[in-house]
Amino acid sequence: MKLNEAKNTFLISMKGVKSPATIKWYKRRLSSLESFLGSDIEIDSISVHNLRKWRALLTDQNKRYENHPTRSEEVGGLSRDTIHGYIRATRRFFSWLVEEGFLGKNPSKRFEFPALQKRPKSGISDFDRIAMLDVARSQNLRNYAMLMFVADTGCRASGLAGLKITDLDISRRRATVYEKGRGGNGKGRIVYILPETAVTLHAWLSQKSDKDDSYVFSSVHGGGLTPTGIYLIFKRIAKEAKVKGRWSPHQWRHWRARKWAQGGMNLGIVAQLLGHTDVKVTSDYYGTFADADLQQAHLKYTLVETTL
Repeated sequence: MKLNEAKNTFLISMKGVKSPATIKWYKRRLSSLESFLGSDIEIDSISVHNLRKWRALLTDQNKRYENHPTRSEEVGGLSRDTIHGYIRATRRFFSWLVEEGFLGKNPSKRFEFPALQKRPKSGISDFDRIAMLDVARSQNLRNYAMLMFVADTGCRASGLAGLKITDLDISRRRATVYEKGRGGNGKGRIVYILPETAVTLHAWLSQKSDKDDSYVFSSVHGGGLTPTGIYLIFKRIAKEAKVKGRWSPHQWRHWRARKWAQGGMNLGIVAQLLGHTDVKVTSDYYGTFADADLQQAHLKYTLVETTL
């Protein structure tokens, strides 16, 4: 079997089982491998040495976000986290080929991951978050309600995009969001909003021109916004707010989680509110604090000692 056929068979096998976003994630990374090795190479002729040469090429790459659907191409190499994702996708691909009987031996078994630096996820800064909220408030209720909802819940862009009016219980200040599910259906979880956000959402839904639309956040063409559309809205707001740091919807998610952890919330509860299936993920991302957080805590508690 040739690599191109194997890749397409693998991607088809995930349809109806994995979300479209997950399939796209694998396709993008495996297409890079295919571009390097050639579409017509026989899969049983691929060795770990071929894979390591590809990893070396990725490591030496001096541009990123080439042909990316939402991000502009930038000068600079790929991060270790990004390369880690390429290797993870490749190892899963070859493991699947062996499991399905298309391949007798897994060439990626000794395909090593780069060492990752354990870094806390800080997210958008407080200053930039407030600046974006001010801009969104001046634009329209939809954008303002959208940012407030993410700030309260830490939901992913896909959860925001798929939010339907029937999933929203404004009187009880809660909603059900669906994210990252098998077959694109998403795993539902309840999220909670603050009183001001509930008031803003009620005002937005009261003035919606397309009241028959089932989605809370509709596009100008009708129907729900896509995750990419939401990303672009955040991008435009960040540009108008003159934000220089991190601003994407996922950085708002990181900010929310960091604030919960800083406030002393149990990491098990943080994991449940974020929709993590493994609390270890929550611990790795938010169980350690950024340098500025540590310095602020050090100052606060050390000053207490020195005044005794």
